[in-house]
Amino acid sequence: MRTLGLELSKLKRSHLWLTLVLATGIELAWATAVLSIVITRSGTTGIAVDAGYAIGETSSVHAVVTPIISAVVASRLAATEHDSTMLSQLLADGQPRAPFFLAKLTTAVAACSVPALALVPTTTLVGAVGGVPADPGLTATWLAGLMVANIAMTAIHLALALLVRRQALTLTVGALGALSASLVGFVVPDSVATVLPWQYPALLVPVRMQQIEGTITGFVPVDHLGTYVAIVVIVSLVATAVAQTTFSRQVTR
Repeated sequence: MRTLGLELSKLKRSHLWLTLVLATGIELAWATAVLSIVITRSGTTGIAVDAGYAIGETSSVHAVVTPIISAVVASRLAATEHDSTMLSQLLADGQPRAPFFLAKLTTAVAACSVPALALVPTTTLVGAVGGVPADPGLTATWLAGLMVANIAMTAIHLALALLVRRQALTLTVGALGALSASLVGFVVPDSVATVLPWQYPALLVPVRMQQIEGTITGFVPVDHLGTYVAIVVIVSLVATAVAQTTFSRQVTR
């Protein structure tokens, strides 16, 4: 707890909250615009927009933005250590490696959850204004998936950011993850996406787009969502353990 408290106190110096406010604002504005356009056009397309449709459309935005936010957050948290040489000082004073990394990761995952926590009520509100009926059960499932989807990728980003002083590598990895994130269910099948952490925010969305002859007809529930969640949780635990072990071994040398 002491280590976690120390990490939280560092947030004031890193000005991470400014980055989060900006990133969250951009994501919400983008998602709101997409959903508003879909609702407006539903009158001419004849496609009924339900809660699943609203979740599917706004999730496509979140899936692209999340890897970038994760990489930026990890980079900013690591920069506070590199810029002040605090990391080397802490380790020289006997600071345990594992608690240090896990406290850092907890802070990073919590920060990355802010846009998701803001997106869910925003989607519900915009949908309600547009006459989209609410589905509390589906929305709760969506939110639960969003909360665990960024753990594995953030663990990887954080290990890279702490071990490599130049943050260009971490940011590049996040950007490449963002480029691939919108391909779940299209170019990249769900079965392959289960081993690609950067695609988890899209993989755990409880609906998938349905098309007939290239025309979007709606969003349907995902089969085996519980299996995907279980796989993501397991991969997240493994990724955290590997990242923490790699960090501890490297900084010991």
